[in-house]
Amino acid sequence: MTPTIVFFQDQPYLITGSPGGSRIITTVLQMILNVIEFDMEVSDATVQPRIHHQWKPDVLGLEKGFNSSIIEQIMQSPQKVYVHSPGTSLESIVLKNSYHYGFGDTRRPDSLAKGSDG
Repeated sequence: MTPTIVFFQDQPYLITGSPGGSRIITTVLQMILNVIEFDMEVSDATVQPRIHHQWKPDVLGLEKGFNSSIIEQIMQSPQKVYVHSPGTSLESIVLKNSYHYGFGDTRRPDSLAKGSDG
């Protein structure tokens, strides 16, 4: 399941992966959609708030960070919904224009850059 490698014209284009048990599938899918369908840069695609549903339990999880009016609309539906702190992280690389663009998801505290004394 991860790492996941997406090819374009027989060449690797996007490499992404996530820890997180049941959230891996939805996290990786949203990353792929953000980069390929919505043409986001790898950093922007990574930090977008995410949704998660895994069939059982029948609950839709929304990360904090979505527009509050969207959350309110969803919460008015019969679907059980919960809003939670940012969850599963991603580590990704996009290969384009002969460059490698990588991004470490800031949802994981250990992904933040540290100074030389840290």
